[in-house]
Amino acid sequence: MSTATENQQVTPINSMELAYETFLHCRFPGSATELYLDLLIRTFDQLRLNDSLIIELPDSWLQSIGSYTKKEIKIDPTDDGVRVSSLPPKGQQLLSLIELGAKELQRLWSLDAIIAVRSLGYTLHPIPNFVRSSEMFNAKLFLFSFRVAAFCWTELSQEAQQALCDIVGAHRDKVEKMHNKEGFSIDIFGYSRKH
Repeated sequence: MSTATENQQVTPINSMELAYETFLHCRFPGSATELYLDLLIRTFDQLRLNDSLIIELPDSWLQSIGSYTKKEIKIDPTDDGVRVSSLPPKGQQLLSLIELGAKELQRLWSLDAIIAVRSLGYTLHPIPNFVRSSEMFNAKLFLFSFRVAAFCWTELSQEAQQALCDIVGAHRDKVEKMHNKEGFSIDIFGYSRKH
């Protein structure tokens, strides 16, 4: 495994645990949310470079996250992890959704679209658990989470909309027509009752 930066102290981490923790932070955003998103996006650069879900990050990168998360994402240094290139097609698709989702969440955060950040964070938080075992991913069961993202559908980029549709086998034009129909979108956090 090569390091993210030469001559720095590094810590091996599980990138999918970091993704999970980041998406949890988006569900309940706070002052650290932007830091987590930035770290996850930078982590993907290293993940692609090293072709592994287990990567070494400079300790200086990890200073911005809490001690609980540091404990959750650390791995046994002898664990080589899974090669990104060896993931099956569904695993690759889920990994791409995580990367795109992190960038989309960062974009939404910069727009102060908190409802969309919370909804998309909720939608994406289970995905990292399926990257290694993509055969366990069930698109029909994921439809509930998909419908949570549909609550903020118009705020999502077309690329994010399409990626979510691809995961569940939906047609974006049909979702475009249905997302406002009563009973389709799920307001998991109760925002519609606050208006």
